[in-house]
Amino acid sequence: MLKDLLQKVASALDKLAVPYAVIGGLAVITRGVVRATKDVDILVDWPLRQAAALAQSLTANGLPATFHRGDADDPLPGVIRIIIAYPAGPIRCDILFPSRAWQAETVRKAARVEVEGLAVPVVQAADLSFSSCTPAERWTCSMRPACLSCRLRTSAGCGRSAPPKSIGPGPTLDA
Repeated sequence: MLKDLLQKVASALDKLAVPYAVIGGLAVITRGVVRATKDVDILVDWPLRQAAALAQSLTANGLPATFHRGDADDPLPGVIRIIIAYPAGPIRCDILFPSRAWQAETVRKAARVEVEGLAVPVVQAADLSFSSCTPAERWTCSMRPACLSCRLRTSAGCGRSAPPKSIGPGPTLDA
């Protein structure tokens, strides 16, 4: 189911020429960390001012996309959420927008990696710290290299921030 959703979203983003990279649990898995995940997280190098139009284009391409803008206290400037119902339950894809230059650079540095037979851009291992934390942690943490070491060695993460208020919880993970 994750592969199906990833394939649909990746195909639509490729068709729309939107630069993107897989982040979150799927990216961590491609780098050899054993982890369960129930959603797809993608970072785009795309202007936030064009997010609503992108959500409309994704919907026109068969993906039920809704855009949520972060409020003043939210570390995420905005997210496009896609939820598709499958027999085993709904699967969510969050498409995140960068608020800092290093976040957009992460997309530009991504390398194509096979995810269950599907080649998609995935963030580099050195950039996994922000993609493996909660949304609030990954956008506010100033300790990216230390956080990466903590995440990969202890799976504890930095846990310094509360989750964003406007778009709900971060990645849903099984222990």
